[in-house]
Amino acid sequence: MYRAKVEKVLADELGAPVKLGGLSVSILSLGATLSDLEIGAASPQTGNRPLATIPSLSAWVTWATISGDEMRLRGLDLSSPDFHLACDETGRSTLAQFLAGMPKGKPREKPLEIDRLRLFDPQATLYVPKQILCPGGQANPGPVTVKLRAVDVAGLALPAPGKPLPKETVIEIELTELAVRSPIEPGPKYEVPAEAGLPIEEGIALGLARAKLIVPASLEEPLRIEGALLQALKVRDVLLGPDEADTLSRIQAARANVLKAPPSDSSAPGVQLGNGGVIVADLKVEGSELQIDGPDASGACAWHRFTEFKIDLQRIGFGPGAETSASAPGLLKIESPSSSSEGEGRLLVDWNAYTGAWPNSSFEQKFELSGVPLTPFHSRVYRAAKLGVSKGHLDTEFAGPVKEGKIEWDGSITISKDTAFTGEGFTSDVKKFVAKAATGEPLKTFRIRGTLAKPNPIPPDMVAGMVFNVLKDAMAGGITGVFESFGEGMGAAIEQGTREAEKLIKKIPGIGGLFGAEDEKTK
Repeated sequence: MYRAKVEKVLADELGAPVKLGGLSVSILSLGATLSDLEIGAASPQTGNRPLATIPSLSAWVTWATISGDEMRLRGLDLSSPDFHLACDETGRSTLAQFLAGMPKGKPREKPLEIDRLRLFDPQATLYVPKQILCPGGQANPGPVTVKLRAVDVAGLALPAPGKPLPKETVIEIELTELAVRSPIEPGPKYEVPAEAGLPIEEGIALGLARAKLIVPASLEEPLRIEGALLQALKVRDVLLGPDEADTLSRIQAARANVLKAPPSDSSAPGVQLGNGGVIVADLKVEGSELQIDGPDASGACAWHRFTEFKIDLQRIGFGPGAETSASAPGLLKIESPSSSSEGEGRLLVDWNAYTGAWPNSSFEQKFELSGVPLTPFHSRVYRAAKLGVSKGHLDTEFAGPVKEGKIEWDGSITISKDTAFTGEGFTSDVKKFVAKAATGEPLKTFRIRGTLAKPNPIPPDMVAGMVFNVLKDAMAGGITGVFESFGEGMGAAIEQGTREAEKLIKKIPGIGGLFGAEDEKTK
């Protein structure tokens, strides 16, 4: 009897079908466990699976919650929750339909507090039509899958709509063993050689993510992120062919489409952000590797791997109210040695004396990127200019200040002497360019002007125009999708911080192109 009543209450509250297999209640612990819970209508796009299936959901409340004095859960545990999210050919998502169908009740007057939220072995499957993931391609992408070992959130507090939290709140978040995969058939026709190192599975994997959010008791003060750590980040982005979307672009497109929500509702729950921006006090990425690979002009495997990828970010603010002071300046350092099918290389991005708030900040930058092979990007160069890439690599470096958001960076680009192209796009003009520019000597001066919000790369005259655009299009990868995906999983506050950090990395000419721009086919 009670099971049927609870099932109806949940269905009425959610405005969607609910099935409940079992219910047990403990008066002594003020807790209840729901078993074999299904939420949402079955969808043909997901193989007639409901939006969510939860084998076990346990919750514990306080006496004050029962009496109506507060809205607080002492604990909320979900075991093996399985989410099936989809969108149709028009991009309309099942999640958006579910959220739009929820009844608009009276907004909460009090914050919702959950002392401990834990998800054990959660997973999600994202179903997106081929014409959205791979328009024009011949390969067939499968559903994108997201799996984690555990999510643990302590001290979660969701403010009442439009109101600040009554006191400063510390929220601690930890994720373990994340894996995001985007299978496609047929996959690569080559094997990555042993000299590339231990194999990395296609997609995104993360051993550990941890962060502490300090949420202020004012909508005008910045949210603060401390102790942010990513360990054992392993990324492999595969560029299959000229008309195929690469791995990370497919993941980004799937995430963006299935997570589309209806227009913002002031009554919707969320971590308090307000108008004060976000300060990242410290963020470290350790023990990580990032790899891009694809066929060269002959179909053989060409690859580029950052073998010891590290990030150290301290005291960087985004948005109004989140300025970094001159008395405690911020810094950003991104570094890694690299190996590739064309040889060894190095990445270094070094910002120091960082003050102000992005994008009107000031700092000194040093940037070095060497040994970047052209061959893994053959499919993109061919798409852009009908050029096959069979040999060659790039080096670039530049340095200089940013003054209140205005860039003054000067540097050079070096194209290796052995650079070689084939194909119908290898015209006499391109041959002349290769003869003049691919000398192995630095081409000066590469200037970056404009602002952090809108940088303006000015290449040396010899690589301006069509050649520069081809190189820029060819190098457009999706590796910052790693950080974006991580941000989505960490909730609204970290999402904002990582999105801003992602934009920051994308703005760095050279590294931004390698790690940032989404594939035009999957936007």
